Amino acid sequence: RARGSFSSVYRHLSLDEIEPLLPAIHEAIVQPAPSGEMFADEIRVEGLRVLAQHHVEDGMSALVKYTRDQNPWSSENRTPEIMKILITYGSHGKAIIPDLERIANYFEKEEKDFPKNLGLRKANSVRDTIKAIESSTDTPPLIKLKLKSGMDSVERETRDISGWKVHIAKKLLETEAADTARALAGLKKMLDEIVRVVPAPAVAELKKVPLYFSTAYQPGRSGAEFHPGVEWLRENGRDPVMVRGVEFSGVHDFEAEMRRMPNFALHELAHAFHHRVLPDGFDNAEIKAAYERAKSSGSYERVERTRGDGKPNTRERAYAITNAMEYFAETTEAYFVRNDFFPFNNDELLKHDPEMHALLGKLWGVTVAQPLPESTQWLTYPGGNGPGKGKHIVLIAAEQEYRSEQSMPMMAKVLSTHHGFNCTVLFGVNERGEVDPTLPVYPEKGKEAEFKEHHIPGLKPLASADLVIFFTRLLTLPQSELEQIVKYVDSGKPIIALRTANHGFRVPLPYKIEGKQVRWGEDILGGTFLNHHGRWHADSTRGFFDKDQTQHPILTGVTDIWGDSDVYRTYKEGTSLPPGCTPLVWGQPLMGRKPDDPPNEKLEPLPVAWVKPWQTSSGKTARVFHSTMGSGTDLKNPGLRRLVINAVYWGIGMESSISATSSVEIVGSYQPLESGFNYDQLGLKPRPVSFYR
Repeated sequence: RARGSFSSVYRHLSLDEIEPLLPAIHEAIVQPAPSGEMFADEIRVEGLRVLAQHHVEDGMSALVKYTRDQNPWSSENRTPEIMKILITYGSHGKAIIPDLERIANYFEKEEKDFPKNLGLRKANSVRDTIKAIESSTDTPPLIKLKLKSGMDSVERETRDISGWKVHIAKKLLETEAADTARALAGLKKMLDEIVRVVPAPAVAELKKVPLYFSTAYQPGRSGAEFHPGVEWLRENGRDPVMVRGVEFSGVHDFEAEMRRMPNFALHELAHAFHHRVLPDGFDNAEIKAAYERAKSSGSYERVERTRGDGKPNTRERAYAITNAMEYFAETTEAYFVRNDFFPFNNDELLKHDPEMHALLGKLWGVTVAQPLPESTQWLTYPGGNGPGKGKHIVLIAAEQEYRSEQSMPMMAKVLSTHHGFNCTVLFGVNERGEVDPTLPVYPEKGKEAEFKEHHIPGLKPLASADLVIFFTRLLTLPQSELEQIVKYVDSGKPIIALRTANHGFRVPLPYKIEGKQVRWGEDILGGTFLNHHGRWHADSTRGFFDKDQTQHPILTGVTDIWGDSDVYRTYKEGTSLPPGCTPLVWGQPLMGRKPDDPPNEKLEPLPVAWVKPWQTSSGKTARVFHSTMGSGTDLKNPGLRRLVINAVYWGIGMESSISATSSVEIVGSYQPLESGFNYDQLGLKPRPVSFYR
């Protein structure tokens, strides 16, 4: 009954007369109008006018909601009228300036199926109102309504997804099951990425934030929002239980939004982190100061934007400059994953806004990994500029046949020089501290007591490494060194293993999960060496993509794979890779050791590169990449080098930084010796570590 009487009756009543009706008037504004009601927008505007006439505090949030959700028809004329109503609240309107800035941005850049010139007119009207509010000194006394508690609590089903409690409206599961399933799969992908790239203490805080899936509040309109306070939820008819949580409303275009914003869940969780965890919440002084500095610099006024639809990028005002909260959330996306506005990624953010880049690292608790200090027992390569800046890669060269002592320093130079990673190369050494590929792997019969263990100095930093590349073979290591390796493998951090690494240790690792011995090759890597699939040191390998994985990020820009090593068989004939393994590259044995030699048609192709997850004892999931190629001469092939370098990015969760045109050129001279055990003929002997720099 409140609808329709606003202009004719209510505006002429005194406060005493109308006060009992104000809650009903408020509800008539914020609740959707009955289908087919004529002049609903005019009625609501009159209702807003009545609330403003008596300076009802709740009228401001109702005004914000209506401004955004109003019928687009004639909204270019209605919006200035609504803004005039808002100005009557004086300086009280400062509380909703962030909402108004978001609305102005929406009108100018986001509103679909509405003329751009009229959208700009609406945006300018809102921005003019913001200026008027900022300069206002009026503070009329406000009336607070006793509103209903909000909508009845929605019936939801709770699931655990990647460590978050996700509460899903049962109505979604019943009426939009397929879209909801796809949305939940997309959410899991985003959350898994957050776990990989955000520091663990911060992730622990983020996992305290409840997540909600609701039906769309308006047909065809989806949303993702962090809800800092309960009042807004109540005033807008939403479930107040969602306070301090993140809500995803509408699921029909969830996947499309992920193409535009690869991890919008991180954006909303960044708001939660800002509000719930950081000192003073949304009033955090450091973030406000950084925002004002960025705003005054003008560096975000006209930047590139990608919509993920394959169309050319546009140039627009960055969403980050909307307010301090959006500045923190948008730059957080760029820092850890990829944003839809420039700066798109960590490297671009570092160059474009170094002060905010440093502040984000501090606030999120990022520890910048450094290579080991220089030593006579290992090699260090500090990273230059590049996407990997601040990340630490450890490469372990400890085998006897395929010249990893030459190839791993070469790869470290490429990763540090062209890609920015800090790199440390560790070696298998003899008792004199020399790199010694000639050390035997089995004791001589009758002289078992004289057999000497292998040794890899410098394993301690594995605890803080971001990724480890293993190139080992049949090692017998001291228990203390095995324990350091197991600690890394059980940390959930990524693992890359090359060639002989799938039989990298002669004795079982001291590693059990639920009482069961963990096997390094079969369990962690997805396969161990069974035999040479063809002629050892006589065949070579031509690699080709798995037909179902051509779009996998690790294959980006890889155009040719050939190596003069032969194909390994890692599973029995008649079987396949274990469950969970995804083959990326298959290897066809060739009849000789030249790239143009014909295929050996008697031998089937076998997988030579694959990815898989590894579930640790604590339930964490590590990313694993294994290639049975990778000899010193194999890695002269740029396609194989790019494959391994892309796997580094993928392992760390930096797929968005993989570029098809990034440099994989060898730095300096690289002349690897042939593979084999004929050490005297090859001139291979123990050397100091410095020899391999």
